[in-house]
Amino acid sequence: MSNRNPHLLVGCLSGVGLYLLSNQKNTEEKSFGELACVGGASAIGGIMPDLLEPATNPNHRTFFHSVAFGILLGYGVKKGHDLIKNKEWGKLVLLIITAFSVGYFSHLLLDGMTPKGLPILK
Repeated sequence: MSNRNPHLLVGCLSGVGLYLLSNQKNTEEKSFGELACVGGASAIGGIMPDLLEPATNPNHRTFFHSVAFGILLGYGVKKGHDLIKNKEWGKLVLLIITAFSVGYFSHLLLDGMTPKGLPILK
């Protein structure tokens, strides 16, 4: 039942794509180290729902695959940004949190486009 490889790939590409697009807006030089962190964090985010709720049967999608959890994750990321954006170490942490979340959201989006869809809250 697992679609680990597509979720890894799409998660990684989502994070890397966001990183490259966001860096076009500012004059900061792109960093290979940051790019690698983003790719890794978003790839892990891309498979995290299935690590939390393994795809052992077609009905494995419960809370961590739900629209409600996606909303909670988005809220948590926003609050995290507000709390640590001005810290000295904040830039890298925010980058990793955002990349992980983008990967996680990519998983929910892919699963949401299947006939089974996503539960609202389960």
